[in-house]
Formats: sequence, structure tokens, C-alpha cells
Amino acid sequence: VPLDNLPGFLQRWLAPLATPQLAVSQVLLWGGAGTLVVAASAYLKGLGSGLVVWRVIGDLRQRLCDRFLSLDLGFHQGRKTGDLISRLNNDVTYTQNAVAFIFQDLLQQPVSVLTGLLFLVALNWRLTAAFLVILPLVVWPLRYFSHRIRRAGEQGAQSLGEITQAIHQILSGIRIVKAFGTEARESERFRDINRRFFRKMMSIVRARALSGTLMEVLAYGVFATGGGVLLTWLIREGAIRDLKPGEIGVFILIGVQKVFSPLRTLGKSIGNVQATLPGAARVFELLDTRPAVQDVPGAPPLAPLAREIAFERITFSYDGASPVLEDVTLRVPKGAIVAVVGPSGAGKSTLLSLLPRFYDPREGRVAIDGTDLRAVRRDSLLRQVAVVTQDPFLFHTTIRENIAYGKAQATPAEVEAAARDANIHDAILKLPRGYDTVVGERGLNLSGGERQRISIARALLKDAGVLILDEATSSLDSASEQAVQAALDRLMQGRTTLVIAHRLSTILHADAIAVLEAGRLVAQGTHAELMAQQGLYRRLYEIQFARHQPAGPA
Repeated sequence: VPLDNLPGFLQRWLAPLATPQLAVSQVLLWGGAGTLVVAASAYLKGLGSGLVVWRVIGDLRQRLCDRFLSLDLGFHQGRKTGDLISRLNNDVTYTQNAVAFIFQDLLQQPVSVLTGLLFLVALNWRLTAAFLVILPLVVWPLRYFSHRIRRAGEQGAQSLGEITQAIHQILSGIRIVKAFGTEARESERFRDINRRFFRKMMSIVRARALSGTLMEVLAYGVFATGGGVLLTWLIREGAIRDLKPGEIGVFILIGVQKVFSPLRTLGKSIGNVQATLPGAARVFELLDTRPAVQDVPGAPPLAPLAREIAFERITFSYDGASPVLEDVTLRVPKGAIVAVVGPSGAGKSTLLSLLPRFYDPREGRVAIDGTDLRAVRRDSLLRQVAVVTQDPFLFHTTIRENIAYGKAQATPAEVEAAARDANIHDAILKLPRGYDTVVGERGLNLSGGERQRISIARALLKDAGVLILDEATSSLDSASEQAVQAALDRLMQGRTTLVIAHRLSTILHADAIAVLEAGRLVAQGTHAELMAQQGLYRRLYEIQFARHQPAGPA
């Protein structure tokens, strides 16, 4: 554009460019500025893609954790913990590669290929049409190897889950491993799993390496050979007679740099992603899983217990085939203590697990004051129920936080009052840091009796109206049992209590005793009434009574 046609301020600013001596310096200055712009763009691209990728991965992990928490106990009992951990850690990490591919190569390389093809069409559409004949030779092997890599990736993801499960099992049972001296056996078992994982990963490595090599050959060797043949034929036919040698050179340069090179990069990226897609599939399989126990839409909260808890004609099965409970009917009046007894495997724990809706019955219903628990919000139900189990679980945190787990806003005075009622306050004060002592993983720094009394303090602090005691003293020695039983007596005062007990001496004064056998309710009544019936309860009681009698003279 002539300078005379520009505004005055632009004429003064651009005038130096008309001086030949300054032309080179101006080009260098603008070239340097362009380099800074390119560098800044590359930085922003890397920062932006990283931000998107890690935000997606973080959100995916959170959603997966939320899904774990929302799924019912039936799901968790049917899964290996190590496999679930592997999905949260390993498979989500692998998914990162797929997400990065979407926001980087999948967006960038096709645009580069399309731009290159537009340039080629602008140069000569006939030569471009001939050039496109070669492209399927690149796409076909890419498709073939992608399938091979994905199949190997599925097996690799499964093997990695087995590795995580194996090491989780070893560490969880390290006390048993040490007690039986089976370190060598566990090491050999882990070595076999590790070898299988190695073989699966080598299948992926071989497929990737072969795919990459073939892409190199096709990107350059086939292009050079096939392009040369096509170009010779087009020249002989006179199809590109008007194309100059320099233009042919530009055409080849653009074809290699802007079409084949991006395709080669895209092929390598697709190969990497195919190896990680099975991990992503395992993640989304869990995200698509829906809990079997859910609130119905618009469910109201449960009103406080006023009259009774009723198990009405309950039938339940874990696998949908073999019933664990059959046609069980049991009523628990408000404020009563009802014990459930029977041989191992009779269905005692399963029956009481229906009350907090760990599971839902296949037939029948559990109702409070006539309201089916499936028709109310589960969180309102759980606020009214406290559970103390045979094997109390403590979190790897302080004693204070473990006691206040069911009531996070509890004051220190409330925590200590609950500990006193649970007969554990004095023992806590003897620890190095008192209530701020960390209990260790699963509470292993404490004795069984101490763990149990802390769990009782947790239930006391929750102050729920309904209490479930699942064999809370069966694994304790006599001294610990006395302390725990005294704490339980305080806990049961004024509450509706359902008790599972192997030691029948602990439930003699229950208001009612329900006797289960093979999933059926075979008898119910007080201790005196059941002893008079000459049935299963009396046989169980006499066996335990005889077992605890002192031996006679030799």
C-alpha cells in the first residue's frame, strides 16, 4: 500500500521501513516479537490443556468416590476391595491419557491435516485427489493395531486390579502372615500375579512398537514410492502439465509436513489411548452402577418411633436364588429389648441389617409405626438407629474424632461424658495424648475391649432411639466383657434394642427372644417360656451351660 494513502501517524511510523538499510533490522525485530508470541501461545496451550485435563481427572475421582459411598452393602460385599482401589487410582490415572488426547492431539492434528489438504487443493486439485489414494494405506493399519492394543489393554487393566487386590490382602492380613510364617508363600503368589501383568503389558508394548514402526514406513516409504508412481503417471497423462517443478516440491513438502506427519502423530496417540481406554471403561462401569437401595423420589422423612418396629413376612436372598430368610415376622415394641439367637448361618445379622436398610427385603417389608422404610428418606431413618458390631471399626484418627464420628458438632464435654458412660474415660486418660491419641489403622493400637467401648461411646453420643447390638461381647475375654456389658447396659436404657447374642447368658432378661434356624423363625418368647418348650433355644442354652460348668474330679 503506498504510504501516501495512509493516515499521517501511520506514515510517520512506517516510514523507516522504506529505508533499505533498516529493512533487515525491522524483519529481525518483528521476527523476535513473533517468536515471543509463539512461545506465549505454547505456554498458554500447555497450561490450558493441563488445567482442563487435571480438572476432569479430579472431578472423575470425586464422582467415583461418591459412587462408592452411595452403593449399597450388597455391591461392596460382592467386590474385591483391591479392585475398587485400583479403579480409583490406576484406572483413573490411565484415563488421564485419554482425556489429554482429546484436548490435545485429537483437536490439533486433524485441524493440521485439514489445513494441509486445503493448501494442496489450492495448489492442484488433481494431484491432491491422487494423493488421497495413499491415505487409506495409513488409516487401515492404524485401525487394525488399535483393536489389538485395546484387547491387550483390557487384560492389563484386569491384571493391575489383581496386583492391587493381592497387595491389599497381604497388608490387611500381615498379622496372620507373620503368625503362620507364610511370607515366602505370599511372595510367590504375588510373583505369579506380577508375571501375568508383565506378559499383558509386553503385549501392549509389542503392538505399540509394531504400530509405530509401520506408521513410519507408511508415512515416508509408501508416500515416496506411491507418490512417485502417481506423479509419474499424472505427468505422462498430461494431467499436471502446467505444474512447475518448484510447485511440485512445495506440494510434497506440505503433504509430508502437514498431512502425513500429523497422521503419524495421531496414530501414535491413538495407540497410547487404546491401551488406556479399558481402564476408562472400568471407571465408567462403576459410575453407571446404580445402588440397589435408593430413596423413592419425593420420599418424606421418617417420624420418630412411637409404637413398634415390625418385620413383616420377610424373605431375603443375597444372590437372588438361595433364600437366607424365609417368611420371618417379628414385632419389637418401643422401649423393648428383643434378642435374636440361633446357630451360625441362621440369618440373625441379615435380619437386623434390614432395619437400617443396608439391604431391602425381596418379599415383605420392614416398617416403623406402620410406615414401610422404603417409602421414607434413608438419612432420616439412620438418624434414629445406632449400631454396635462384634468387630468395631475405628478410623485412623484420634479417639476424640472416632467417638464424635456420628455427631461431628459434639463438644469436648459431650465426648468425655459419652466415654465415661462407656467405661473408657479412665483408660483414655492413661494414653500419652489422651483423647488426641491416634488409634492406628482399624484401631490396632488399642485392645479389643477398648475398641469396643469406644464404639459404644460413639453410639451413646449419637443418642439414637433404636439400638442394634450385633454380638458386641462375643469376642472379648471375661474382664473386658464385664466392662463392655456394663457400658451396654447404660446404652440400652430408654432405647428400643435389638440384640444378636451367641452368649445366651447376656440376654436372659430380654423382653423377648426370637429363635432363628435356617432362615426361619422357629420360636419366640421370654427365656422362661422358651426353656419350657423343649426346643432349639433350650438345646443351645444347655450346650452353653454345660460348656461353662467346671470339670468334675478325675
